[in-house]
Amino acid sequence: MLVPPTRLRRGVAALAAAAAAVLAGCDISTDPGAEPQLTLFWQPPLSLAPTAEDVAKIGITAGTGYVQGLGGTVLAPCLTANRNGRFDIGDDEITIRVIVTPSGSNCSAGPTSPLSYNVYLLNVEPGTYNVRIIHEGDQLVPTGTVVKETSVTVI
Repeated sequence: MLVPPTRLRRGVAALAAAAAAVLAGCDISTDPGAEPQLTLFWQPPLSLAPTAEDVAKIGITAGTGYVQGLGGTVLAPCLTANRNGRFDIGDDEITIRVIVTPSGSNCSAGPTSPLSYNVYLLNVEPGTYNVRIIHEGDQLVPTGTVVKETSVTVI
């Protein structure tokens, strides 16, 4: 049975919203002895025609053992683009890369696909960090663009 795209988008959005609500609440689960772990939640965008200004609207905050970026936007090369992330943690810096890449030859033919995301870096040692979020493969800004940078304190 095929699910209509509108219903599918609503279902994915509801699932992503529920997952984000659990993580965004005070119940974010971290393990002080564990290795840092990056999680990205993708969801349909708030706007079907995002702009470069929308990319910079991501909010970065921190709490007990975590850093989160909420409300990020990318313009993927196509709906089925590969989506992932990676991170680097230095003494006082955290760099989070949000990466979208073509999933095959059909992907580069378009159409592009706007996506929203929330990103969570768990099991971060306490301290004050300069956090940068960088987009790679985003069709709205050049690859490697720092879309948001701020200082946060992880407790």
